[in-house]
Amino acid sequence: MDSGFPGQKVPSVATIARILASVGQMDASPRKRPKSSYIPFVRATAMSLWQLDAFEYRLANGQTVTVYQLLDDASRYDVDTDAYSRHENSADAKDVLERAIAACGAPREVLSDNSLAFNQLRAGTIGSVEIFLASKGTMPISGLPGKPTTQGKNERSHQTLIRFLDADRPATLKHLRVRIQRFRSTTTTADRIKPSNKLRRGRRGTCSSTRQRPSRSRCRCWRRKPRSTGGLARDDSQTFTGRR
Repeated sequence: MDSGFPGQKVPSVATIARILASVGQMDASPRKRPKSSYIPFVRATAMSLWQLDAFEYRLANGQTVTVYQLLDDASRYDVDTDAYSRHENSADAKDVLERAIAACGAPREVLSDNSLAFNQLRAGTIGSVEIFLASKGTMPISGLPGKPTTQGKNERSHQTLIRFLDADRPATLKHLRVRIQRFRSTTTTADRIKPSNKLRRGRRGTCSSTRQRPSRSRCRCWRRKPRSTGGLARDDSQTFTGRR
């Protein structure tokens, strides 16, 4: 049988399938969903969307508290995180939003799950959170019921925060708030940009106001590495022969 094939070797099943597929003789039936079919859920600019969510945390003294976390969707900036002694409710959620908007400004939209503490529109009522956001010109939206992946960024951030708190479990609510502020200071200042500042900050080599290549002497956002001189120094008394 091998003598009938080039090289005296029978081609593999994968080779045969590839050849038949190239001439349109096979129906595509992938075992896995192609990566190209996944559409990432992310806003293009900061302050376009904030994600609000909460989780319960048990202190070392046995008390259960509620931690609210508010993230910017585009920059992943921790806009505000705080803990309260009560269960999840609209009053505490509104308090978190009030401080965040006072510090950073109002976003275009705020995404949350369908908890009555955050968004009551699907239940046919309007809560205090929706009224407050509307007064700031912000649209409150919620994910689809039974689809927690919509709030995936917040859920992932919860895991990081919980691991940080578990490393030195707080005993009181006051201690917990101190730990949360320490967490925010180490995760937001080192590798993230405040949303309100990111809108004014252009990309490297561009000016955020004109989006054109700026003059190096006038725009500080331009940074350029010096060219290599090939190990030779420049001297006005002789011709420069290093690589430019």
